[in-house]
Amino acid sequence: MKSPYTSELQPSNDAAFITCEYLIAYDGRIMLSHNNILHYHSSRLPDRIIIIANVSQIVNNLNDAMGKIKRNGNIKNLTSISGSQSKMDSSSNANTKLFLLLLED
Repeated sequence: MKSPYTSELQPSNDAAFITCEYLIAYDGRIMLSHNNILHYHSSRLPDRIIIIANVSQIVNNLNDAMGKIKRNGNIKNLTSISGSQSKMDSSSNANTKLFLLLLED
């Protein structure tokens, strides 16, 4: 059954398109913030998460990402996810599938 487009996350959504703050090359983590997942609790995110990022968002390690965030300021509630495990919340679904769309700048 096809549902109409809405920017609000509904329990019936089978996927979410979100952006990210940074892609951490060292360990393959994806850094997210309140800006990316809005006010949604991680347990409300669907089983498929499609992350859209630019090549310029790739940083070497967590220290580089945190340094850039500190310079930019006003970013709240940082969290990270990876393909092998989620650090978003202990109650997150173990079957979550992550897809990355990497765009050239």
